[in-house]
Amino acid sequence: MTNGELICAATMRIEGSSWAEIGKSLSYDPAHVCKAVQAHIFRRGNSTAVIYPRIRAFIDEECGGSIARFARTMGCTRQYVYSALVGECTLSPALVARMQTLTGLAEQELKAREGSHVPM
Repeated sequence: MTNGELICAATMRIEGSSWAEIGKSLSYDPAHVCKAVQAHIFRRGNSTAVIYPRIRAFIDEECGGSIARFARTMGCTRQYVYSALVGECTLSPALVARMQTLTGLAEQELKAREGSHVPM
């Protein structure tokens, strides 16, 4: 199902339609519609606790909030980038250099953590 169909199905359900009615109107099996809508509602969000606010803002704006997309853009594995961004490991000099090239931010800005002051 497309996102538009999921939104339509969820809207119809909220307005009181049965899964059978929704499935018929969208040409899907009612059980499929029900599972797809529920899976979409209960999916894990993109709001990973990145401890570097400037990097989080870049990921949200330029990568649609996806750390996986950010990692692909940087040419690194998702797990490595995720571990670095949530503070499980330190930012390596190579990763910082790649981030600087990609984001245009200075090293000090990249490494600034939530609540720290970075002079502009």
